[in-house]
Amino acid sequence: MTASFLKHKHASELFNKKQNNETVDDFCVQMQHLAKQISVDDQMLQFAVLNGLRPDIKDHVTRSQPTDWKSLVEAAKIGEMCSPAPSETGTMAMQLALIQEQLQKMSTHCRIQSLAFSVVKSLNFWGENWLFVCDSAFRTQILSRNRQLKVEHQTEIH
Repeated sequence: MTASFLKHKHASELFNKKQNNETVDDFCVQMQHLAKQISVDDQMLQFAVLNGLRPDIKDHVTRSQPTDWKSLVEAAKIGEMCSPAPSETGTMAMQLALIQEQLQKMSTHCRIQSLAFSVVKSLNFWGENWLFVCDSAFRTQILSRNRQLKVEHQTEIH
């Protein structure tokens, strides 16, 4: 490979590189190495680094308005400490989705149970033959509630 081709390749990497899972320190070291390969000045390096930082870190750096390389790196490190790691964000989103799904199932199950208990109480139907259509866990819960209602009913009579 010719020197000009390598220089072009390093320049392309410098201005297109994005920070993925690496730390701010690692990303900045890689960017400095690429900048040295093509003799880029500090201001151009700062632009390239700012362009490649993760969006949450980039926002923090932009708000801090660094004036030199050192202040840019410091602001990026602070932004990194204030932001969740990329893999944590995905994991948290998945966990939140699972929790929401479980809450929805629990809410639906509670509404069904509440409706069934209301029907049993309002009909004052103390027989157990109709329960053959329910699954066993639900049937057990209905029968248990039915017994409680009978006891309450008998207590009210006496």
